[in-house]
Amino acid sequence: NVQTIASTSTGALTLTTGNQTGLNASDVMTVTTGAGADSINVSAHTTSDVSVSTGAGNDTITVALGAADVIDGGDGTDTLATTTAATNANVTNIEVLELDAGITQDMDNLSGVTGLTTIAVDNTGSSTITDVGATLTDLTLHDTGTTTLVSVDRKVDTASDSLAVKGDGNTTTTLTLNDEETLTFDSSTGATTVTTMNAADVTKITVTGDENLTIATLA
Repeated sequence: NVQTIASTSTGALTLTTGNQTGLNASDVMTVTTGAGADSINVSAHTTSDVSVSTGAGNDTITVALGAADVIDGGDGTDTLATTTAATNANVTNIEVLELDAGITQDMDNLSGVTGLTTIAVDNTGSSTITDVGATLTDLTLHDTGTTTLVSVDRKVDTASDSLAVKGDGNTTTTLTLNDEETLTFDSSTGATTVTTMNAADVTKITVTGDENLTIATLA
């Protein structure tokens, strides 16, 4: 069985479903939207699998990813926000991966995400992302508290990898970016501290912005 919530709105639709306990575990809750910058939150629904397709527009989909969930961001710059690691989810057309909890995500398990440009870390735990493709250009450290660990590992370590890192006034205890030759830190939002940065391949670090950036130990 399928429970479908559909919208053809071309405006900015905001939808939070809650947990639809009336569904059976074998049912699929399906959400489809039209063009527009939609914000769809199905993270509370844990009774059954979900299928979300947001169409055109710069959309945000918040979900506790399950192995059989289907997520399609459609056209635009689309964000997938999650508190769980995907093991085999069918996810496509996502450009921004936002980690709202400390998880370990192997991007090989999100093989349909072929155009990922940004990873945003918005939690205080340990976030490890492995097998990241060449399309990744940006890492954002969102949480304004103290994050234990952020680690990004490329699937293919080339001789010219580069990453732009934006701090939002937070502290990261350990930041591991061993595959990057060039790192650009944007410290324009707030004073950012990295206690230990592991950057084995780095040959160039550039800092922009007028807020303090502290890297206590470079390893």
